Amino acid sequence: MTDDMCQFYDSVVTGSIVEVEKQIKNNAVKPLIDDIPDFNKKCLYTLGAYYSNYYSTPALAIKPLQELMESKQYSIYICEIWRIWKFISENEVDWLGVPEEEYSAMKIVCLKTILAQIIQHPNDIMAINQFMQLSLMKYI
Repeated sequence: MTDDMCQFYDSVVTGSIVEVEKQIKNNAVKPLIDDIPDFNKKCLYTLGAYYSNYYSTPALAIKPLQELMESKQYSIYICEIWRIWKFISENEVDWLGVPEEEYSAMKIVCLKTILAQIIQHPNDIMAINQFMQLSLMKYI
């Protein structure tokens, strides 16, 4: 993990989440998410929008979460994005059962993204831990 990522993570834990909540309450999240060039922040705001009930139904969060995973960009939030996406897909969508292969395919996309981060940054302990955690996760 780079120093910038550590500082970003620390800022999120120590107060930036308050800013996310303010933006969500002001209904200003969608333009904010679309305009953010920093992928970690984009992931954080998308998760914040889901957790704060910004989407009128949880199922509306599926597409934004899926787009983040399909971008194949690494984020410190990638495991949480997959976990929430799977949870919503299993519990909120009126499908006649989503095949387990679809969840597994998206999980593999995330694992490949994390693995690319590890290859590029072999000392990124967070990415290594995320890879282990996600590869062993079956139930949420």
